[in-house]
Amino acid sequence: GSLFYTYSVCSVDTTEQDNWLRTTFIQGPPGTSRVSVELRFVVRDCNTFDGSSVTCKETFNLFLSEADADVGTNFRKGQFRKVATIAPDEVTRGRVLKINTETRTVGTLS
Repeated sequence: GSLFYTYSVCSVDTTEQDNWLRTTFIQGPPGTSRVSVELRFVVRDCNTFDGSSVTCKETFNLFLSEADADVGTNFRKGQFRKVATIAPDEVTRGRVLKINTETRTVGTLS
């Protein structure tokens, strides 16, 4: 089966937000021209913070970086290109988490 990891990337009480999650290197078969990504995520309703969070956002951006080999922990924002802005179908307002699923196909890969 597939592994399911959970990450929390936003500290709503911080004024400057620049949060990134990055996967490990994904080796594709030779000649791969596109890739599909399935994201499962939860977004909190910004109104539940009573205005105490000036940086709360209910969307996030999906970026792609192409490489022929694993670049390890080397991370430079300039290596990535934005491929989509992801918005939830449902936001979590109370204790019951609303899990969103979004699938994006990205191509043309070089």
